[in-house]
Amino acid sequence: MSYSERLDIIYDKLNSRKDDYQVHLGEVNITERKFFKNAKQILKPFKRPPDHIINFIGTEMKCSVNWISSNKNDGLIFSSNVNSKNVTNILVKYINRYIKCNYCKSTNTKYKYNNKKAGLYCRNCKSEYTID
Repeated sequence: MSYSERLDIIYDKLNSRKDDYQVHLGEVNITERKFFKNAKQILKPFKRPPDHIINFIGTEMKCSVNWISSNKNDGLIFSSNVNSKNVTNILVKYINRYIKCNYCKSTNTKYKYNNKKAGLYCRNCKSEYTID
């Protein structure tokens, strides 16, 4: 096998790698129109501060959102009625704003908070920028 053939194989493997988050409507479990039962399972892969995500969801939905208990294992409760489609759309918006890199669109990023400004550091393209 020649060098160029091996190089083509390596590039094919790199291009086939996907690092995007997928939030499926079936995974977001809203019961009684106010209770997000599996919130911890959905939010854990985001690798962001849970309270930051909860504040974002509450701001976008214009309602208060709280953990059921202090151990954060029991899910979220909303002050108004919600459906899984709205919550999923807000989670996708959060991913696009606070997880995906603006330059290379990778989700391999780190959330940083320096000098009272939130920012992202991309581990793939090594870019660093503040978030509005």
